[in-house]
Amino acid sequence: KPEDKYYRDSWTIYPFILAMQEYTTDKDIGEVKRYLDLIPESYSGDLNKEINDFRVAIAPEVAEYDAEQTRKAEEARIAMEKAHQEFMSELRTKLPYEGMSEDYIDSTMMGKHDKFIPDDDNDDFVYNLYYWDANNGDTMLAVTCINGKVDHVSKYYTWAYWTSDGKPKPNGTNYKSSSKKKSNKNSDP
Repeated sequence: KPEDKYYRDSWTIYPFILAMQEYTTDKDIGEVKRYLDLIPESYSGDLNKEINDFRVAIAPEVAEYDAEQTRKAEEARIAMEKAHQEFMSELRTKLPYEGMSEDYIDSTMMGKHDKFIPDDDNDDFVYNLYYWDANNGDTMLAVTCINGKVDHVSKYYTWAYWTSDGKPKPNGTNYKSSSKKKSNKNSDP
């Protein structure tokens, strides 16, 4: 058999040798721990005592390493949470934009969409449409999403439902009533 040419504990001894070598040369406790983790705790072969003694000897350093890894992971989690909160805060000041993830479509300054037309084809090309309406029911914004990303943004009635700096005003202005002056028949000579 091919495995007969190897010493019976080769697959256990080799990680132990690598752990010892790493500990004595680079002193990278993370690597030492990874090598030792390859050796089952239930190992009872020829080097059982040496392996267990080594584990006990470096236990304080491994505990310190684990604590440091936990601290770094917590710092990373907090940083990611803060970055996400900042992203969401900034997103609330923007309109949906091309390239934005469809997951955030209702998190922009437009708020929750009013209408949604899903792609019913269920193929590899997913095409969803979102609409936001002005208070009077006119569509003021349409967003096309393809495969989970915003692909196109269309503003409608820009003269009525959008400020000059591009912000929405769902109450808008009624073009018909604001462009005509009321006539007063009594003042006509």
